[in-house]
Amino acid sequence: MSRDVRKGSLRALHTSANRRLGELFAQRRDVLDLSQEDVADKLGWHQSSISKIENSRRRADVFEVILIARVLKMNPRALLAAAELFLREEDLMN
Repeated sequence: MSRDVRKGSLRALHTSANRRLGELFAQRRDVLDLSQEDVADKLGWHQSSISKIENSRRRADVFEVILIARVLKMNPRALLAAAELFLREEDLMN
């Protein structure tokens, strides 16, 4: 893919929406008293993947978001709705 990307066509990795989604995962994980390792084990992933997603150093795709939501006993539809709200709020700030 070309590095010449028009403004707004792709979102940067470090957006407030991405950060808020990661924070939401971390908060829910804490409520359930699960470690990043626990979540990663349930998904068959490395702990570092969970850390990177929670700290917005890696963006999760929609399928990964749904898988994480299931492990964290979150409603995937509600989580995606929250993500959409985060994006709308971010757009209003820009």
